[in-house]
Parts: sequence; structure tokens; C-alpha cells
Amino acid sequence: MTETSKSNGFSAVVTGSSKGIGQTISEFLISKGYRVIGIARSQPNSLLLKDSSLYRHIRMDLSQTKEVIRLPELLKEEPALKILVNNAGFGNFSPHEEIPIEELEQMLLVNFVSPILITKLLLRDLKKNEGWIFQIHSIAAVKESLRGAAYAGTKAGLRHFGLNLFEEIRKSGVKLVSINPDIVDTEFYDRLDFGKDEDPGSFLSVEEVLNAVEFALDGRENLGFAEITIRPRYHRISKKPIVRKHDKI
Repeated sequence: MTETSKSNGFSAVVTGSSKGIGQTISEFLISKGYRVIGIARSQPNSLLLKDSSLYRHIRMDLSQTKEVIRLPELLKEEPALKILVNNAGFGNFSPHEEIPIEELEQMLLVNFVSPILITKLLLRDLKKNEGWIFQIHSIAAVKESLRGAAYAGTKAGLRHFGLNLFEEIRKSGVKLVSINPDIVDTEFYDRLDFGKDEDPGSFLSVEEVLNAVEFALDGRENLGFAEITIRPRYHRISKKPIVRKHDKI
């Protein structure tokens, strides 16, 4: 993936840009000439992002809403905003009564509250430029599971917000796409007690999630996708012997 030599004049905001899906989407948008403002707690490992003049990193804890509401001020010198990708999130899949209150609150804020706040703060600019909102959810948003009730609740709540906001803003020219991927080969599962199975038919790659974003962007101007759900051939997971803490991005 090579960086376009000339910016297309627009910017994109990607949360959770330092790893996994967010990093891959950020690299893709840079290759298309967007000025990408990545938001995450940690710096990206990607050399492409680190070395690119089209990438700016904002270190921010999305569980701190006082930091989140400063975002418009931080972006005021950036090019016109065309794309918002609400991607950041983390999960705790312990029995609900065993999740520490502080961790539960952080998950609610990062996965559900902050994306809604960020969308509100940036929506007028997106309307001016007939932009895009991509919300990266989870298969947990559309199906029931034995574990992770609170995590699923944050994803289902954000999905429902997005589907309703789509109806509200579609007349303004802003397109909102909710993407629900099944288990993806990322660092998300590194600190959980389960992860992808070894069978490549049982998980998705980050490139396959990116394909959904690219497919929507390449569509006709009057064509919108309210929702895209992506699933592998098989439903298989691998259990781990040791339970470790969640990994936040």
C-alpha cells in the first residue's frame, strides 16, 4: 500500500487507530490521499503511519469525556472533514457480576458514550462536506451470546443509534454505515480467555473488514449501505488456559 503523493484536500478521523482494524483503515485512507487524524491511547506501531506526513496522532483516553469534548478545538486547523470512523473499543467477557465497576464504566464510555459524543461534535462539519460515518461494531451487536452481556449491550446500543441516525441525516448527504464483523484476527483477543480458532475458515482478516469500507466508498453517489455484517464460514473459537485483563486501544 503506497501513500498518494498529493492530498485530496479532506481529512478523516479514526478512533482506535493504533492497532488492528483502525490501523488498517487509517493506512488505507492515507493511501487515498486523506489527512488522517488518529485517536488512541497508544502510538501506532505502523511505520507507514509514523512516517506519513498525512497522519497525525492524538493521544486520548476515550473514557474521559472532558478530553473528548475538546476534539473540535484540536481539529480546527485540519482540512475539511470528510470521514469519521468510530472504531475504538474493548471488551470484558467475565460474568457480569464479576466485572469491576471501574472497568465496566470505562467500557460503557469507550464503546458507547464517546462515539455518540464524537459524532455529535463533528456532524455539522460532515454535513457541510456530505461526508461518511463508519461505525465498527461487532457480531455481538446483532446476536445473543452466553458471555459479554455488557459488551454486547454497548455494541447493540451503538448500532441502534447508528441506524436511527442514518434516517435522520440521510437527507443531508451524510452516509452512515454500520459494520458488524465476526471474530477478526487482531490484538483484541490477546488479553481475553478466548480467541480465534486455528482454522482460517473460522475468522476474518482486517483486510476483509477494510473491504467493506472500501466497497461502500466506491459505490454510486446516490447509493448508501445502512449496515454490513461480515461472518466467516464457521463459528469456532479457541479457549485459552489463562484469563488475562482486557486490552484497551
